[in-house]
Amino acid sequence: MATKKLYDELSKYIQHQHAIDAQVELKNKIRSYIAKNQNSRTQCIADFVGLSKEEAFQLLLDMMHTDRTIRGSGRCTVERIDDILWATM
Repeated sequence: MATKKLYDELSKYIQHQHAIDAQVELKNKIRSYIAKNQNSRTQCIADFVGLSKEEAFQLLLDMMHTDRTIRGSGRCTVERIDDILWATM
């Protein structure tokens, strides 16, 4: 019984690690794209990585505020999602 519980917890941890690794890989892909194509728009980035514009925007905000690896032009709000230009730091 204790072994099964340990196995289940380990499985959850591994799944969580895979999700984190996938997000880091996606962020690296986005950062590389932005570096090659300075002043990229949200929709272009979303198309490149295969996400919706809204999903890409949330990830870009995380990269800007948490990781501090990119910057956005002006106020980075959902209302301006089509006008924001993203660049690397």
